[in-house]
Amino acid sequence: MTAQTIKNPLHPNLLVAIETTLRAHPSGMKEIELINYLDTEFEGVFPKKNLADSLILFQTHFILFNALYQLQDILWLNQNGHLIIGPIDICLYPFNSTLHLQAMTDFNHAKEYYLDFSNFNSTSRENVDDLIKSFWRNAKAHWAGEDAFKVLGLSYPCNWEDIKQRFRSLANQHHPDKGGDAEKLKPVLEAYSTLKTLYKKNG
Repeated sequence: MTAQTIKNPLHPNLLVAIETTLRAHPSGMKEIELINYLDTEFEGVFPKKNLADSLILFQTHFILFNALYQLQDILWLNQNGHLIIGPIDICLYPFNSTLHLQAMTDFNHAKEYYLDFSNFNSTSRENVDDLIKSFWRNAKAHWAGEDAFKVLGLSYPCNWEDIKQRFRSLANQHHPDKGGDAEKLKPVLEAYSTLKTLYKKNG
């Protein structure tokens, strides 16, 4: 993977290698764990380059996420899995029709970006620093989301209706007007607000 312009550098066996790897790791993997595993277990399919070079790091990341979003579509089409592609964790869950329908209706800017290889070809070294800053902003939101799920006693993946139902139950339980504790209600309200932002809901 060099800085030269190429149309689409995906190895023909990369998607199969990624699916095989994620199925072997049902609890999910970090991006760098997935990169390292593919490099060592599938020789030549996704060789790891010098990731200390920021542009090569971006290109490696882009190719992997392009493949992940392609695989996500294939799994959904065949109802063979629900691939969650987060800024920190990548997890392959059993197919879930409710989550699938929700994902189909939510516009995914990241997916649109990574599936367009003109973005790979047009990104210069000067652009990479801004992209890295954006990544860390998204990562912080992801971590906040994990904490919010724990506060509500839920685990990801989870559809929005379940989140609202759990929030209403806890809010009713801890509301001071109903004999609850305001201090226990506060983190519930904050968790719901965080997830509402992440799910991009208006109500």
